[in-house]
Amino acid sequence: MIRRYWLLLTLTIFLTLALAACGGKGSDTAPAKETAAPVTKATAPKPPAATKPTAVPAVKSTEAPAATSEEDSLSLASRDTGLDQLGSYRATWHAEWKSTDQGKTDQGTWDWAEEYTSDPKARHLSMQTPDSSDSTKSSTFEMWQIGDTTYMQSGEDLQCLSFASEGSEKDIQKSGFSPSMLGGIQDAKYVGRDTVNGVPTKHYKYTSKAGILAALADVSGETWVATDGGYVVKDTVTWKGGGGFFGMGSSTATGGGSWTWELADVNKPIAIKPPEGCEGSQLDLPIMPDASEKSRFGDMTTYKTAGKPTDVATFYKEELAAAGWQPEGEPTEMGDVVILNFAKDDQKLSVMITASDGATQVILTVSK
Repeated sequence: MIRRYWLLLTLTIFLTLALAACGGKGSDTAPAKETAAPVTKATAPKPPAATKPTAVPAVKSTEAPAATSEEDSLSLASRDTGLDQLGSYRATWHAEWKSTDQGKTDQGTWDWAEEYTSDPKARHLSMQTPDSSDSTKSSTFEMWQIGDTTYMQSGEDLQCLSFASEGSEKDIQKSGFSPSMLGGIQDAKYVGRDTVNGVPTKHYKYTSKAGILAALADVSGETWVATDGGYVVKDTVTWKGGGGFFGMGSSTATGGGSWTWELADVNKPIAIKPPEGCEGSQLDLPIMPDASEKSRFGDMTTYKTAGKPTDVATFYKEELAAAGWQPEGEPTEMGDVVILNFAKDDQKLSVMITASDGATQVILTVSK
C-alpha cells in the first residue's frame, strides 16, 4: 500500500454541459395573469404597473441556481483531473478504518500530504502509514524533488538519502498521490455552491460502486469541484461492509471507514526546501566544467567529460589540494583507468576515472 503513491494516473475529466431552461414557463404564464388583473381596475395609469410584475419572475429566475445538467449530475473519470492546470497547491489526504474478523479488531489510519510548485519546479511528499508489523505504530516517509535532485527521509531516525540526475526536473509530476485508485465519480447529484479553502466550488453528493469500492456494501461521498477549472477541491468518502482499508482485508471481515482529500493554497506562493543536513557532503566536490550526464546517489557522484583521464586526474589533484584534501597513497593507473584517494578530516574520497566510448567517466565516492 505504501508504494501506491508512485502511481501517476493521467486521466481526463468528463463534465456534461447542456443548459436546460429554468423558469421559462413561469415567465410565459404568470405575467399574462398579472397583466389582466390591473387592466380591470384602471385603463390609463395601470398598464405601466402591469409591466413590473412581469419583471419580478425574470429576476428571480436569473439569480436562483441555474438548474443546468452540469449541476444536476457530475461524472469524473478521475478525482485528480485538472491539477495539471494549477501552478501550485497543497493537498492532504486523511483516511481511517476499523474492522472485525473472527472476534479480532483491526484499525488504522494514514495521513498523506503533498506540496507542489511549478516555478521553481518542486514537489514535497509526506506519508504516515500504519507499521506493517505493529498496527499501533506508524511509519513515516518524506520525499522532496527540487530541480534535478531528489531527497528522501524515512525511519524513526529519519535517515536521509539524496540523489540527482541531470534533466530529471522535467519528470517532476503533479499529484504524486491522489484518490484516483478508487476510480471515478459517476452520476453525482448537484447540491449547491460553496467556497472551500478560498475556492468557489459546486457541491455534489454521490454513491459509488467503482474500482476498489465495488466490493463494499455501502458507499457514499461528497465532492466539491472548482467552478473555474473543474478540479476537485475536496472529496469525502464513507464506506461500510468490508474489513481493512476499503475492504481489502479478509473476506470474512466486516467494518468501515472514511477519508477526506482536499486542496489548499491553490496558485499561491509555496517555498519547498530540502531537509536540513540532507544535501550530502559530495555537493562541495569540484566537477569538470564540461561535465554532462551528471547523477548522484547518496555519497556517490558520477558524470562524463570530454577530458582525457590524465587531464581529469591532474584537475582533481590540483582542485582537491586547494580545498584541503590530502592525497592518500599513490595513484593507481591501469590502462584507461586512474584511481585517486584523498582524505579530509574524518572523510575519505575515492576518484575513479575511466575512458569509455569516446568520453571519460568520473565516479566520486565519499565515505568515513
